[in-house]
Amino acid sequence: MNEVPILKLSVRHDDGTRQDLTVDATQALIGSGSHCEIRLPAEDSAVEQLLISVDGTGIFGQVRSMERPVTLNGVPFVEGRLLADGLLRIGRVEIFVSIAESGAARSATGSKKDGGGSPAIYAMAAVGFPLGFYLLLTQSPADAALPTEVQPPPLFAAASATRCPEAAPESALALGHEELRRAETARERAPFSGQDAVVAVNTFQRAAACFTRAEAPERFRDATLQSENMQKSVELDFHVHRVRLERALATKSYEEARTEVRLLLSYVGRQTTPYSSWLNSLDRQIELKFAGKKRQ
Repeated sequence: MNEVPILKLSVRHDDGTRQDLTVDATQALIGSGSHCEIRLPAEDSAVEQLLISVDGTGIFGQVRSMERPVTLNGVPFVEGRLLADGLLRIGRVEIFVSIAESGAARSATGSKKDGGGSPAIYAMAAVGFPLGFYLLLTQSPADAALPTEVQPPPLFAAASATRCPEAAPESALALGHEELRRAETARERAPFSGQDAVVAVNTFQRAAACFTRAEAPERFRDATLQSENMQKSVELDFHVHRVRLERALATKSYEEARTEVRLLLSYVGRQTTPYSSWLNSLDRQIELKFAGKKRQ
């Protein structure tokens, strides 16, 4: 008989109060909406903020709204596997998520412990252990199935290649101001979305190009400076996530690796490029072969 997993959530509010909640289902929606399984204050959460789901490999989280910041162990979180000791933070609320064993499952486990082992089981174990060691020593490592890494493409076009679509100085000036506002808005969302971070840099560059066409040197210098500072920050964050992915694969921390894969995809998008194809392929291979394994 298949048991329905029980999600256990420990919710801690900024005033120190704590709630221990359980959901007898394979998924739980967290948000301020009345239909959510886990209700949070509207000032901390969107109507539908985060979807938690569980399968045979572990717990998976997916942010449903970018209106409020969501972090996992202090790192901006979009989607990925949730480790047993992972601390989610939504606004001012901290959440620990785990899987609780169902009552029926505990009863079944207790029954098995009470009964003694039969001679047939001992005989099978005597054969199974040597066979297991033989297979372990003779089979090729599973890590060989992982696809070989490829180099990522440039995140940004060269600033010199950016063009302003407006030819008239007045139109270029108006578009420059509009692009500057778009870039600043994207920059505000950048901590929670790699794609918005990339968009912010490219839009700052386009604003600078329009200010050049409009012969507005001060506005050009301001947009260029913001573009350069933002680009350095985004490139550093992207490099950090690549290093974390490399370390997670080297230490066989496959749940962490999947999280880094999803974060890297948020920077490069899912368009058809060798790097995005490699990330998607790596994600599928880990899901099929390694998801849910703990660090050895």
